Amino acid sequence: PDTMSKERQAYMKAYGAEIVLTPGAEGMKGSVDKAEEICRNTPNSIIAGQFDNPANIVAHRTGTGREILADLPDVDYVVAGFGTGGTISGIALAFKDAGSSAKVIAVEPAESALVTAGSAGPHKIQGIGANFVPGNLLKDPVEFDTVKGDDAIAMAKRAARQEGLFVGISAGCNIAKAIEIAAAHPGSKVVAIIPDGGDKYVSMGIYE
Repeated sequence: PDTMSKERQAYMKAYGAEIVLTPGAEGMKGSVDKAEEICRNTPNSIIAGQFDNPANIVAHRTGTGREILADLPDVDYVVAGFGTGGTISGIALAFKDAGSSAKVIAVEPAESALVTAGSAGPHKIQGIGANFVPGNLLKDPVEFDTVKGDDAIAMAKRAARQEGLFVGISAGCNIAKAIEIAAAHPGSKVVAIIPDGGDKYVSMGIYE
């Protein structure tokens, strides 16, 4: 979508990609539809399909989820926003495999609460909150919650200034919800997934 940060576009150009922008009003679905159209019209092309490719879930089931359990076996909560659904679903399955009782919390933007409220819309948390439910998102054993876009941005800024963690907006979202859960359950061990750094969002002026 043309609403994505300039840095995201610049990174892809650096790898040699030709950028095709779609109207932001169409959300991520508009970009997926356009990618599928390009694939149909381009001989010998493929789409990695991160929203539906089961390898996405497998990577986090055998990687991220096991890593969390290895480092923090008695974890109580894991919080992650969902974009493709692969991270949160893979972690949930890894915990299920290990017999862990930890709760896995999937977070979406309050302004585009498609799973929790049945309505999608524009929001400020790039990387999560697509305007469709991805095939890689498992509804069980995952629980769902929301965070406001402004709260996610405020937390990303706070993380940089108070903790020296230069994180992205979706990371701010995850940290905000993790802190909320920790406050509601004193003594619990809560993991927040930090999927990317703040370098992709400098041009948006959110750290000023």
